[in-house]
Amino acid sequence: MNLRSVDLNLLPILQALLREGSVTAAAASLGLSQSATSHALTRLRHVLRDPLLVKVGRGMKLTPRAERLRESVNASCDAIIQALSQESFHPAEIVRSFKIATPDYSALIVGKTLLPQLRMAAPGVSVRFSDVGLSTRQQILDGSLDMALIARIPSICEGLSIHGGFFEQKICVAGLDHPIAANGRVTLAELARHGRLNIDFASYLLLDSGEDQAAEQIRVAPSHLLVLPFMAVETGSVAVVGRALGLLAARYAPIRVIELDDCAEPTEICLAWSPANDADPAHRWLREQLIDIMAQNFELTSKQVTASSLRENRT
Repeated sequence: MNLRSVDLNLLPILQALLREGSVTAAAASLGLSQSATSHALTRLRHVLRDPLLVKVGRGMKLTPRAERLRESVNASCDAIIQALSQESFHPAEIVRSFKIATPDYSALIVGKTLLPQLRMAAPGVSVRFSDVGLSTRQQILDGSLDMALIARIPSICEGLSIHGGFFEQKICVAGLDHPIAANGRVTLAELARHGRLNIDFASYLLLDSGEDQAAEQIRVAPSHLLVLPFMAVETGSVAVVGRALGLLAARYAPIRVIELDDCAEPTEICLAWSPANDADPAHRWLREQLIDIMAQNFELTSKQVTASSLRENRT
């Protein structure tokens, strides 16, 4: 039998007829008129080449073929309903690997909270962190990356679904005995008198940073951000980094975090992914975990955004 030649609207009527063994009762259960149900039975008899229901005294009885059909029809209807319904989702049942692009220090900040959460709630989920680079956007779109923690730059985020609203202010870090660390605050003009390490976003992202680079002796690629504070201490230099990285480094080394009085606007950080994964239950669950972790480690806009009030916007 060719499925295209069958009116699938007859399937629930067939199920009701096989279940009730009566046109009247089947019509009542479906909310149809008795004449409409009788007409459907006539069509089903033609398709299946079997009477299905026959008169016995004052009632009706299923034919042997109808009896054999009952179980398989019920199973087919249940399978169709399940296939078309929203999938039930339980994190503990996921067996899946996700690949996330992020600067190295963000992988540490996110990973130290995320991995224990996964062990508890979703032990079948594994996460692989990779560097952010020029191909990150395309890798997200072609599916080789699941998501990325990146600066919200229009050229990079174009065509991606994003969740933003997280900001990171730049600060200065130096060794505890560095002259610049005495007051706990510094201006960009004062920084120019010291050997300074900086992040080489300009060449890495093919952007013009617009910064005066005269005092910058070493420039470090964003894939090596984690080394900047420690390199500053070891070389007697200063480094300008994001606040989260500076505070993290100060926990593990003799590093002073110094506020920048005239620093530029903070950088907006966002979580980005392919629109194709917007409705994927497992993908969405992992995004919610990451958004909550980002809320704990980065400054938020005045509108507090967490996974419990998840709003995902597409650029």
